[in-house]
Amino acid sequence: MLPTLSFIIAMIIAFATGTSWGTMTIMFPLVLVPSYEASGGNANIFYGVTAGILAGAVAGDHASPISDTTILASMASECTLLNHVKTQAPYALLVALWSVLVGTIPSGRGAYSSGIAALMGFVAMLFHVVFTAEFAINKTGRYDIFTEIYLRFAREKDELLQLKEDVKIAYETGEPVEMALKKSITHEDTKDVSMSKTVVIDRIGVTETNRSATAHECVPI
Repeated sequence: MLPTLSFIIAMIIAFATGTSWGTMTIMFPLVLVPSYEASGGNANIFYGVTAGILAGAVAGDHASPISDTTILASMASECTLLNHVKTQAPYALLVALWSVLVGTIPSGRGAYSSGIAALMGFVAMLFHVVFTAEFAINKTGRYDIFTEIYLRFAREKDELLQLKEDVKIAYETGEPVEMALKKSITHEDTKDVSMSKTVVIDRIGVTETNRSATAHECVPI
């Protein structure tokens, strides 16, 4: 269980501190040598502990609300920090869960090597990409399965539902939503202007016709 414990502890420290490098700096001198000695020099356990520290540090840092990457990502996407943390947490936890199930536990028990564990993790992620994920721009605006489950229970979901409609527009037009909306507004304005011109022309035509009729009526016989 040493690789699994190392992974979990590293993830907790990184989440609390917001730094993956700092977590590695703390964990490596404290854990590597004792784990090597406790396992009787078992290379597979040693490599598993090393990988567990690296993976746990990165996973915890990725989900941490005080991590520099989390803060920069929320600023770049123009959303609030806590909303970004909540939306990325399910994906970080999903990867962490698979890391434990097919990585640290089997390799720690000697079921297969670390290389096979990495391959199993890749297969698990490929499964989610193919069967549970969705294209960012799709015909129905559907989210991935986890976001759809969240929508069923969330109270404040107006923004996500509006985003669905925007995705449909982007799919139909093949352009960014903002450009499509601008073109739509411009097209409506153009129609309004054209209709106004038509009305003015019609009015002018009616006026000219009325003048001709009046002139005709005034011609002496």
